Amino acid sequence: MNIGHLLKTWRERRGLTQVQAAEGICSRVHLSDLERGVRLPTADVLAGLADRLGVPVDDVVDAYLAAPVSYQQWLAFARELASRGRLEAAWRLVDTVGRRVLDEPSADARGRYRAEHLETVGMLRFHEGRTEEALAAYMQALAERQRTPSRRYALARAYYQVGTVALNLGRRQLARESLYEAFRIVQFIAPGDTPDPRDRVVDLHRRIVQNLSLALLRERNVHGAWFLYRQADELWRRYDMPEAWSGPLYMARAVAEMGTGHLQEAEALLKHVLELADLSDSDRVRVLNNLGVLARLAGRWDEAEAYQREAWRLYGVCGGGVPRAVCNELARCAMERGDLDQAEAWLAEADRVGGYWDPSLDGETAWLRVRLLRQRGAVAEAAGLLEEVLRREDLPVTLQRCLLVERLRLVLTAGRTGDLTEALDALEASLDRDAFF
Repeated sequence: MNIGHLLKTWRERRGLTQVQAAEGICSRVHLSDLERGVRLPTADVLAGLADRLGVPVDDVVDAYLAAPVSYQQWLAFARELASRGRLEAAWRLVDTVGRRVLDEPSADARGRYRAEHLETVGMLRFHEGRTEEALAAYMQALAERQRTPSRRYALARAYYQVGTVALNLGRRQLARESLYEAFRIVQFIAPGDTPDPRDRVVDLHRRIVQNLSLALLRERNVHGAWFLYRQADELWRRYDMPEAWSGPLYMARAVAEMGTGHLQEAEALLKHVLELADLSDSDRVRVLNNLGVLARLAGRWDEAEAYQREAWRLYGVCGGGVPRAVCNELARCAMERGDLDQAEAWLAEADRVGGYWDPSLDGETAWLRVRLLRQRGAVAEAAGLLEEVLRREDLPVTLQRCLLVERLRLVLTAGRTGDLTEALDALEASLDRDAFF
């Protein structure tokens, strides 16, 4: 049974009109053309219609394999099925295409089809949680792209796929090098200069910059990330691609601006992000937290606490964001105004909500608790906790230095501190500007 006949049969079985069946997927005229065999459906349209009509997935796959479509369309349908959780059916398509590709007479075409086949294999393995095998497939696909004439878009995407999976596996050098190469290539790809749709070109630009900056920030290379954002901004202005900037990308750029001392630029970016209509509540918590940090660094403590309290309120609604970071900041604010009981309550809350992907947040909570104990006069207990924290291996260098400053404070607590304490305050404030890296 061909695709058109299959869709029409199941639509009539469901008692749906063409308008009802097509709603939200395609136009009625488009569905009519599909049923009459005037045209063939794209992967997303076919998958959407099959799901709505309840067509058995094996019947859909059989009909699509019998249709006069290209290898790329078969593989696109396999990827669409995988994204909908139909992995078994997706593998059927992929395995069949893999066998047919071998019969392709042109060596160059065979190489391109094999590369796309391997990329789809990598995607399916990634969906199955077989990340190491996914990386192996993507690396094989990249090798095929390098051996055969490939469009820049396809080559940049191949490097991006390798870099992204390597980043997921914690292979930082491979991730960084692959994503750098993807960025180098994508700089020569402008919408309109390629047969690929504009939205796909823009999306590839965005994803490459986002993951490369993430790789750099995980290596604490904040200056490298800052320079990357500047390059991307200049590039996207030249190509008239303002939509490449997304909320998460603006947020990451703001963090890089903070880490390089460009605090006013960071604040302007974060306030712009807050105005985005499509910003998720979880991201809004992160933005408010960072705005609070900036206000604290500028000495605007009331404003800092207001931002953090709003972040905490929103966390209670959505359950996302960086709750431990918010608690740590609220504890700082309470200590600044001398409310030690409130500070202790926020540190207890920080322990309750747990950590985030950055283990330094746990270390920051411990550092703040050492400061709180010293201010309460529990010097011996503070010293014991401080030495315990200093033995951790996952602390950022700046946080280690803040702990060493605190050690000096504890040593001097019993004597006259005077001007020395004031000097240490200034040193700590300077170091604290980088404490979130």
